[in-house]
Amino acid sequence: MQDGTVMSIIPALSAGIIGPLAVFSGNIPMMVGAVTAPVAAFAGSSLGKKFSARFEGYAVKVARASMKRVSSYELAEKISSAIGASIASVLVIAAVALISLFTHSFNPLVLAGFGPAAAPIFMTMLSASNSASNRKTALSTEYPFFMVFSSIVAYCGGTIYMALQHVKKATDVFKQVSKEAGEIERKAVFAGVGAVKSVEAHAETIPHEEFSRALLTTTSVWRTGGDMVSTLEDLAEEALKYMTEKFERFTSSIAAYIEILFTALVLLPLGMSLTVIVGGESTQGMVLLNTFITPFLGLVLLLAVRNAMPKIPNRISLDTATLVKALSVAAASAAIAYVVQAAGIPLPYPVIIAAGVGVTALLVYASMRHQVGEIEEAERELKRFVRIAVEERKAGKTMYHSLKTAAAQRYSRHFQAFVKGFSTRLTMGLGIYHAASTARSWLTRVILWLIDMVDRLGGASPQLMEKVITALTYYSAAREAQRGRTKLFLYLTYATPFIASMMFGMVHPLIAGTAFGGTNLELPEAPQGGPSFNPSPELAAQMIDMGFLMMIIAASTMALTISYAIDSHPFGLHRVAITAFLFIPAYYSVPLMSELVRATLFPSQV
Repeated sequence: MQDGTVMSIIPALSAGIIGPLAVFSGNIPMMVGAVTAPVAAFAGSSLGKKFSARFEGYAVKVARASMKRVSSYELAEKISSAIGASIASVLVIAAVALISLFTHSFNPLVLAGFGPAAAPIFMTMLSASNSASNRKTALSTEYPFFMVFSSIVAYCGGTIYMALQHVKKATDVFKQVSKEAGEIERKAVFAGVGAVKSVEAHAETIPHEEFSRALLTTTSVWRTGGDMVSTLEDLAEEALKYMTEKFERFTSSIAAYIEILFTALVLLPLGMSLTVIVGGESTQGMVLLNTFITPFLGLVLLLAVRNAMPKIPNRISLDTATLVKALSVAAASAAIAYVVQAAGIPLPYPVIIAAGVGVTALLVYASMRHQVGEIEEAERELKRFVRIAVEERKAGKTMYHSLKTAAAQRYSRHFQAFVKGFSTRLTMGLGIYHAASTARSWLTRVILWLIDMVDRLGGASPQLMEKVITALTYYSAAREAQRGRTKLFLYLTYATPFIASMMFGMVHPLIAGTAFGGTNLELPEAPQGGPSFNPSPELAAQMIDMGFLMMIIAASTMALTISYAIDSHPFGLHRVAITAFLFIPAYYSVPLMSELVRATLFPSQV
């Protein structure tokens, strides 16, 4: 939940939108609205606090979902204050709009003031669901590996509470489960309700159904003195199957998203470019509209993919220097396009834009290649590394020497650099988990943490290490299946430039008039004095340029979305670069396609 003062200030920002409009237009009602909106916001905030009792139930729900240790009364007061400020500002903006309508001085831009005025209402109403959703998303990734660890602890004679105690210290690996463990410990120790009751009480507030059910099942068996080892092994197996099913559901969702994406971001620009038949002015207007619509639709679908995908907390970040370089290349591409066109050099806009997008994407990808490479290679090589260590342990070597032997093998370049550093830190006397703490891959950190726990609790038992390999196998198989099925859509994206080339090549002879021997069509006058269509090569060239410009934006957005779905991060930009560069030969192949269509369908004009 946002701070109450900030949430009260947001509605007042509507004055910052309608204020400049009022000054430039001289609109009296808008001037009044710009002055009264901040006053109404703060007055509504004060009045709203009087109704805080009505929101105490919702405040308790928010506090539980976000695991915040705040007073429900104070939280209810902040919620009611924010809602009061928002309602007051909305009423002021609505009054300004109505007065402007009645005085015939209405400006549609005044409606933009409703955005900041109504924002706190939506932010407040969504706060509980957002907190619960974020908590559930984090648990979805960590829950299977925690259950595997719990089965290991049970095999060593421990309980689920003991497993939570160990996880509470591993905040770098189990970010969310460690918070849940801390809350359980607080209830057990400070509230004095005991370990079993604290686990049960907290499990009822967890939004992740599978995790909550697993904890309640374990405590039920614990109370009755049942077989904890078999119970937790069964729950661990269920958790691993849940992980596999989650990746499968995500892959199915991606298929639906890509169908929508292909229709909206590819077929829409193709259709818009054909408005050249109506006239060049219509095409330019449509292109301008599509320049804003396409990135917006792409962003919406990208966020949908991000929301649906399993969140893997790898350590990967874009530094400021790389971002500045990318923006510089993009600005340079725009400047080159302007200079080339001003100088009369015959280099089309689509070619310049495609090259600019491709070079910018490659620049960012090259800067991020080390981080991306380490994560990707870890997921491929980690299983072999752990398997070697397990086999060495079976041969009677200590865990230390088993890991040293595994680290001495040859791996892919980036993973080789990691295991070399890992081996060096082991030699320096660091524990397994601390030696692996520098890994960017979350999978590497959680697997080596589990091995460290097996070494500490179970004497590095090969039987327990096989449980770790089983978890790693489930994860790797699910990820590979998801990647393989998603990559099919990537090939469709790579084909998009040539699909566009073929479609424009089929329409080009009709628009240019070459299908009719180079003569213009004699069309009857359009009804009500509307525009008539006269084919010309200039009109066809405009159609191709504008169409390809929109298609580059659409296909690049599509490639970025699919790449995000494959890698679970947005930095696999080499795929965006490939898509953009493919538009260059596709653009220059349109005349060839056009000539082929003309020779095939209109042989009498050849």
